[in-house]
Amino acid sequence: MFARKRSRVIVVRHGESEVNVQQICGGWIDSPLTELGLKQAHKIADILSRHRLRIDFCVSSVLSRAVRTRDIILEDLGLTNKIPIHQTWKLNECHSGAFTGLTLTKAEEVYGKDALRNRFMIYDSVPPLVDLDSQYNPANDPKYADAEDRELLPRGESVEMAWNRVEPFWKNNIEPLLSENKNVLVVCHGNIIRPIMKYCEELTPEVGMQRSVLPNCAALMYDFRNGKYENRQIIGDTDSLKGFKLSFRIRNAKDRRSQPSRIPTQGGM
Repeated sequence: MFARKRSRVIVVRHGESEVNVQQICGGWIDSPLTELGLKQAHKIADILSRHRLRIDFCVSSVLSRAVRTRDIILEDLGLTNKIPIHQTWKLNECHSGAFTGLTLTKAEEVYGKDALRNRFMIYDSVPPLVDLDSQYNPANDPKYADAEDRELLPRGESVEMAWNRVEPFWKNNIEPLLSENKNVLVVCHGNIIRPIMKYCEELTPEVGMQRSVLPNCAALMYDFRNGKYENRQIIGDTDSLKGFKLSFRIRNAKDRRSQPSRIPTQGGM
């Protein structure tokens, strides 16, 4: 009997960026990697190499922290200019709306604790939108002047809204490659990886939002077989995964009011 064909999708969160360190709601800000972020990118490349993972195709967001992470990984694996690469804003981080550019402390001060917490913990919670003339409105950014589906560029998104732009790209571009027995590397962002987990594992929104943001430069992997995702693995540097828990408990509203303001971002902003 022949073994069933299996492919693999490998989803890597970008390395630590300056907005992560500064605890700024980064969203679509182009924030460079820190020195640690660069080291993390080299480290995950080494880990992928030691796992002997074949990579046939790579996709990433267009944000610089993901692009730089992607390029380091491919260079270290000897794959630069050897496999197809596609980048799209559809894999950009969930747009932080009017929180963009604010520290977590300032965002909480201006918009309130509940608005900020809901941003990270409730699937359909939409942040206040950036103004039409804001520098953080991607329609005003030359980078997106010729973007595909430019009319869909957001001024703020819930995780649900972000997934609604990721899902068609995933189904129309990534899954056909997986169905052809190709392994695909995806380099993107914390609050995009959470709904990817929800989709691959067929979770409810409530359970999906209990999934923690993946640490910087950790890799989430699934086998893809017969149209299904199986055998989830999370790999990465021992230090970055130390203390990481895949899920956290969302307290009910009454509990939350009595608790300190702790936002489970893992730097995923």
